[in-house]
Amino acid sequence: MKMVEITNKDYDKNILKEGEEFQIDNYYEPKAADMKRRVIYVMSKLMVAPLMKVLDLGCGVGTFAFRSAKAGAMAYGVDYSEESINMARKLCEKFNVKPDFIAADTAKTLPYDDNYFDRIACVDFIEHISDENKVQLLKEIKRILKPGGIAVIYTPNNMREKIGEIIMRLLRRYKENPLHFGLIYRRKFERMMKSEEISFTTSYFDPGRPYLAYIPLFRGALALNLLWTIRKK
Repeated sequence: MKMVEITNKDYDKNILKEGEEFQIDNYYEPKAADMKRRVIYVMSKLMVAPLMKVLDLGCGVGTFAFRSAKAGAMAYGVDYSEESINMARKLCEKFNVKPDFIAADTAKTLPYDDNYFDRIACVDFIEHISDENKVQLLKEIKRILKPGGIAVIYTPNNMREKIGEIIMRLLRRYKENPLHFGLIYRRKFERMMKSEEISFTTSYFDPGRPYLAYIPLFRGALALNLLWTIRKK
């Protein structure tokens, strides 16, 4: 994908265009089966318990801060799109939960103390940032996660994306998504984590066709999403 300059204003425009009901129907109370499975799967990996401190990093409209708060955790959310944060606050108020949301540059040092969070969810975010910023993100996750804590990173499977792109180009139906300029292959991202001395396990997931994530020979190419579980020693 050709690199384009994307700013927080691009995400702000999307949020304003989509509106409140779209966010509820897709993220807070998802109607589609695949969107429900996505939320359930990520939460099953996070294993949130009451009174834990949980950060939704690159939170968008705050899906996992909302879910964590509903589970009794002390939930936080950070994103560099101010309209996303405004929407997150509005929706959580509507559902009677109060995570602590802030707008901040997620490519820089985050405004949290060392060893502060029990859990960190970084869902559908790293595909929106450069490789340089991914490295900084990993450094920050390692810094603010408590020893014994868990972080989950969930992103589209770039191998599957490339196969889909080839097929759609042949059908002359391909439409580029400039917001996904940071898609990354599994092995490359895992090299980044290893270089930061981060311990992780890799999982495959496909919310639309779950069986694709369980076929050993093909899941690397066919599963829609990748998920890494990071455990800080």
